[in-house]
Formats: sequence, structure tokens, C-alpha cells
Amino acid sequence: MVTRIPTHHLVLLHCTMKNNIMQNSNKFGGPSWTSSHIYGDCSVNYKRSLYYVNIPKCASTWVKEYLSLLGTTTCDTWLGANFTQDALDSLTPLIFLRDPLKRFLSHCPLNPGIINISNNKWQTEYLMNQFEDLLHDEHTSRQTDFCQGVDLTNAVFFYCDDSLSINFSHYLKSHNFPDIPAPSMANVGPGDQVMQQAKQSWKDILSKPEYAKIFKQVYQNDFDLIEKAQFYRI
Repeated sequence: MVTRIPTHHLVLLHCTMKNNIMQNSNKFGGPSWTSSHIYGDCSVNYKRSLYYVNIPKCASTWVKEYLSLLGTTTCDTWLGANFTQDALDSLTPLIFLRDPLKRFLSHCPLNPGIINISNNKWQTEYLMNQFEDLLHDEHTSRQTDFCQGVDLTNAVFFYCDDSLSINFSHYLKSHNFPDIPAPSMANVGPGDQVMQQAKQSWKDILSKPEYAKIFKQVYQNDFDLIEKAQFYRI
């Protein structure tokens, strides 16, 4: 089933985003990060009037692989596009969202230095007072920053959890895409011991109430969107 965000919820959400995110006068706010990701990057299927908004660390590698496997016919082909430049307003955006903390930990910024920082109270305090500096990386920027200007009332949302593969496969089949096995959801990120220690260091830091509060404030827009979005599920 396809569900939308209720309009009154969306109005409140846009007000919050306007207050919490720096935006210019244009429809599209522009990148809030300074790394390589191209703002507005997406994949579009014109025949089925769909486009996928690329948000890093939200199963983006898996989604793009899945779309590439759907076939080579005109109806099955997804083309590279940019929603700030191409006329996509009449198409339905597909947006994948992830728990902000899990997304943050999957990238694990400042690895391996965070291991030593977490053992020093003063260094930890200084880091958390400068926490928003970490948003300059595309992998830790707010998820909402990647879809500024997108019509969220017309979007179909998918949540990155253990049921993502089943839900997205069902959606594609319902739109008559080829019925093919979904790619593996295996985590391709680093899994060595140092990475695991670094993740645990971040968990220890962010488990402290004062630092958990800072994290929640920085990612408030993401939490709000996830709370208000109605995700596609079978």
C-alpha cells in the first residue's frame, strides 16, 4: 500500500525545517555538506513516473544496484538525473530513511581517533560542543538536507530496517517491474576490530543524556520526518 504524509503534518514539518536548516531563497537549499556528493542526485524512470532520491548511508548502494538489475527495456531503465535541474515535479519521489543514530554509527566519523577521545572527558566535551561540524560530511549530514525542495506530500517512503528488501521488492512488483531476486543486503562497510571499537566509543558517548540531547537537537529534522512519514509496508 502507498501512504502519504498528512498535509497538516507536512506544514508543521516544513516550519521546523525552515527554522533548523539554513536555506536560501531558492526552492532547493543547496548542499549543507562540503564533500563530494552532488546535491539533487537521483535516478529517474520516466516511463513509470518515478525517481529515487539518493541519500548516502540509507541503503543507497543497495538501492542503486537493485535498480540497475531491473532490466534494459525502456520501461525498466533508470537514468541518472538531478532533481534541481530536471523537470521531475510530476513524478513520484522514492525516499529511503534510516534511524539517525544507526546511520551515524554506520559511518562512524573520526575513526579511529574517537577511541582515544572518548576516554578523555575534556576532549569529549569539546567534540560534542563542536558536533555540528560533522555535518560537513555527506555521510553524516541530515537526511532531510538531501530532499529539500522535493514534494514530500507526493513521496513514497521506505524505512531502512530488516524488512526493507521485502517492502521495496513488493513495491516494484506492484509497478510491474521484472520480478527478480533482490540483491544481498549484506553490510559492505568496514567491520574490523578497530571499527567496532570506534562504534562502541560513539555509543558510549551518545548514551550520556547531555550528549544524547545534543545529537537529537542536531538531527531533529530527521527525527521529525521519520515520525511523520508513513512508510510503505506490506
